[in-house]
Amino acid sequence: MNDVEQRIVERGVTYEQRWVRCSKGNCSRCQGNAGEQGHPLGHGPYWYIVHFVQGRVRRVYIGKVLDTSRFRGTDGRINWAAVYARKRANDEARGKRREKGVVA
Repeated sequence: MNDVEQRIVERGVTYEQRWVRCSKGNCSRCQGNAGEQGHPLGHGPYWYIVHFVQGRVRRVYIGKVLDTSRFRGTDGRINWAAVYARKRANDEARGKRREKGVVA
């Protein structure tokens, strides 16, 4: 299954809109056939920044809406420190949810 809904390359940076599956065994969005709207199975679509680090693909979650302004500096280039600050915040929030027994 191709989970990529849309891909945009802008100023050397790739953005992907993807459908994702959760890890819940009884999730109705992640099981069975494609939904009535004809979209792939799963949740979303969600936007990600995609880039390569040491030959491996890395995806950083942006959100439901593609808003790159918070990741761009005044010169228009990607501020990778801001991107990875967002990733750390997402990872920490996800870890806290898992500790409480809730999976994102």
